[in-house]
Amino acid sequence: MKHFIKTVCLFTVLSVSASAQLAPDFTITDTDGESHTLYSDYLDQGFTVVIKIFFVACPPCNSIAPSVQQKYVDWGEGEYDVQFMELSNKTWDNNSNVATFKANHGITFPGAGNDGGGYDAQSLFTSGDFGPFFGTPSFYVIAPDGTVAVAPNLFSVEEAIVATGAMGPGGMNQPTTAFNLNIVNAATNLGLSNVNVKIGNAGNANSATPINLSSFLNIEQIIEAYPNLTSHTLFFEKNNEPLSGVSTIDITLMVRHILGITLLDEDYKLIAADINEDDKISGIDIVALRKVILGLSNFPNGNVWKFNPPSIPLSLDPGNTINLNTVGIKIGDLH
Repeated sequence: MKHFIKTVCLFTVLSVSASAQLAPDFTITDTDGESHTLYSDYLDQGFTVVIKIFFVACPPCNSIAPSVQQKYVDWGEGEYDVQFMELSNKTWDNNSNVATFKANHGITFPGAGNDGGGYDAQSLFTSGDFGPFFGTPSFYVIAPDGTVAVAPNLFSVEEAIVATGAMGPGGMNQPTTAFNLNIVNAATNLGLSNVNVKIGNAGNANSATPINLSSFLNIEQIIEAYPNLTSHTLFFEKNNEPLSGVSTIDITLMVRHILGITLLDEDYKLIAADINEDDKISGIDIVALRKVILGLSNFPNGNVWKFNPPSIPLSLDPGNTINLNTVGIKIGDLH
């Protein structure tokens, strides 16, 4: 017994049982000798069941068979919460004939002929109780609650499955991990623009590549787009506006801090005052900042902005939203 997956489609189901009559129960024995009971084996377990009505010598049935199999494969070959089965509407099609049909077309979902109960089972749906029968091949999509949607062609099957609420990996209804990216300027507590976002493996910022996060709806899409990464991590970089917020006032604040007159009282200011990134604030930082202000040199190591945290690993939390938060600190801006 297998379940299955769904993909996005835009086709329309032509009709749903007008009387809202529930699917009748049935049991078939497939070409492999396995028994399948509609309710106890599938619907009662939360499965959606797709019934294909066909017969072995039907030309369009043969023509469409590979496409039906491909749809079954696309949904995961019955490994999740949808099952396909095909039932012959001809009394002369026995299980041996259906088995040959399946072998010829590589069909992997259950099928039954007359001696397997296929004919009797299909007649429960083609008798008119669920609307006109449009001939073979036709499809009946049965939701877990027993309601029946008539899908007279393969194109309408997809939407009918989606309408039942069936779910599987990669399907439309599969929960995904939404995300919000928030980059704030530490000095103003406002959003920081013109930040370059890159993606790479953790601890390897130098080989990270630019990424446009606005083109992704969820973290699953990001991870799928970069299959060669083993530890998907975002890095942040901003090298423009080197003198934004920087003035001789900042040099005065650094001097007062070093002399112990007025200590820098916020973590981001301590980071901003460490001009040469040696994890301490000293006269060397004052000299370096004075040269930058006078236009005599650039910030050491191209150190224009720093981010806290400098990188954010991506993780999955399907059905929830993850906030990706970092703070931009303008080096040299202490006020």
